[in-house]
Amino acid sequence: MKEIPKGFRLNNKDYVVWHKNFGSGMKGYSQPATKEMWVADTDRQGNKYSKDERFQTFWHELTHCTIYEMNRKTLTGWRDEVWVAEFSELLNEAITTARF
Repeated sequence: MKEIPKGFRLNNKDYVVWHKNFGSGMKGYSQPATKEMWVADTDRQGNKYSKDERFQTFWHELTHCTIYEMNRKTLTGWRDEVWVAEFSELLNEAITTARF
């Protein structure tokens, strides 16, 4: 993947990805109930996040959405930011280092 998608399909549902810069310093946010995800392009001072940081944020938020769509809201990772961060970092590593 060369850029963050504008949308994707998950569990036969269409999600929209918005680019939004948060004043709080958050890099991303997802709202699976409304099928939306936000990924920040810059930090609160206006410094641009690297492509790797934006992809990591995308995979992190996608992990939240995936667990939600699996109806595993009681799974540790649903709202456990540490679990989601660790899982999505490993996922990002596998995807970005894949050899074809």
